[in-house]
Amino acid sequence: MADLLSLLQSLSGSSTQDTSSMSQLDLMVEAYRRTEQPKIDALNTKKQTLQKRQTFFNTLNSKLNTLIGNIDTFTASNAASKFVTRTVTSSDSSVLTATASSTANVGVNSVKVDRLATNDLLISDKKTLAGTTSLAPNTYSFTINGVTGNVTLTATDDTNEEVMQKLATAINNTDNIGVTASYIKVDSTTAKLTLTSTNTGAANDIDFTDSAVLTEFGITNAALNPHTTTRTVATETTAGFRNADYNDLDSKVEINGVNIYRSGNSISDALTGLTLNLVKPQDAASQPVTLTSSVDRAAVENLIKPILDTYNDILKFLKQDNSMLRSDTSISNLYSKIRLLVSDEVTSVNPGDPKYLTDIGIKIGSDGTLSVGDQERLLELLQDNPEKVSNLFTSSDSFVAKLNNTISNLTGDNGLILSRTTSIGKQIDSTTKKTDEVQKNIDKQADILKQQYTNILSLFYQAQNQYNLLNTF
Repeated sequence: MADLLSLLQSLSGSSTQDTSSMSQLDLMVEAYRRTEQPKIDALNTKKQTLQKRQTFFNTLNSKLNTLIGNIDTFTASNAASKFVTRTVTSSDSSVLTATASSTANVGVNSVKVDRLATNDLLISDKKTLAGTTSLAPNTYSFTINGVTGNVTLTATDDTNEEVMQKLATAINNTDNIGVTASYIKVDSTTAKLTLTSTNTGAANDIDFTDSAVLTEFGITNAALNPHTTTRTVATETTAGFRNADYNDLDSKVEINGVNIYRSGNSISDALTGLTLNLVKPQDAASQPVTLTSSVDRAAVENLIKPILDTYNDILKFLKQDNSMLRSDTSISNLYSKIRLLVSDEVTSVNPGDPKYLTDIGIKIGSDGTLSVGDQERLLELLQDNPEKVSNLFTSSDSFVAKLNNTISNLTGDNGLILSRTTSIGKQIDSTTKKTDEVQKNIDKQADILKQQYTNILSLFYQAQNQYNLLNTF
């Protein structure tokens, strides 16, 4: 009691001492909190560990889903055909480019571009803009390429310019007519009407039926001979076509000495598996363009690279977290299994064909990661028989099939990862709840201690006042 009184005396005596006593009181409460803090710290550490594990499994799940997406490429019904690849190069891409499908023959073809396919062009007579039209106000029909349209002229449409503008608009507003009409001013006083076929080639040459509104601008069958090899060619003043022979609207290409004609400049039906894209015609003296078709090794590399990359990514991810490898047998088993897959024999290949990834030029790094290390070996096998490469990725016992089996129990609604993350989530919630409860208990006890100290101090003040009062007698 004497010690307590001494303590209380040290805290009393003046208003300044009163303030000091409150400071000492706060320090005593804070000291209590510090003695209890390890309980909170332990719970927070546990929660952080659980959250780290949860993040690990969520990240692993994301990487496995990416891997599954890449696996799907090799389990599709047409997967093996994707290893049959072709590429083609042109000796002069300013004249001709080409693309190749898997059906293209490996070899060389000679192509001479004599003519590009063009749009047909029909041009009217040159008319004086201010000249008076002979057409009276009325609705006139016109038929172009078998499609009929109408143009209505009013009393105010009395000049050639007004009629040409209205006719061009009416043609362009007629569906499926197969031409685009344009009103072109030749100079300040004259103009022409032009019709351009929507599509190229002789099959899309411009044909028309005689009508009053077309006749007004010199467009008649008798004068122009449409759809013949002797069409009238337009002059500076009179109507006609740009090409006399409508067949000249087709492209003309000489392939290996054989002339072919097409309505367009993209030709996909002349050479098996090759699509030719004509850029410009060549002079008569120019040498043919050489198209060289070959096996596209790069395409196969691009096909298998995503699955190699995702495999490498998962392998590195598992390896970098030693604590998970040590503490979770499912993770350590996963790492061991996929690490060994790369050196496992594929038994579902043809006798004598490559059985290991390394047989087709894939390199296994010191850390177990995979890459295409021998491109020449890969190309050699693809040239010999693409199946020798595809079987290692698409057959029933392939590297991909084994990889899929290894991870099959990890993902999905019934997978191990979802089970793990659900369990960890519950543990995190429980730990959070426990932390809140402990903190509340500490706060409650601190308030009790503070109140006890305050009560004792109050009793001390009362005793001191009584003592001081007695001393006055």
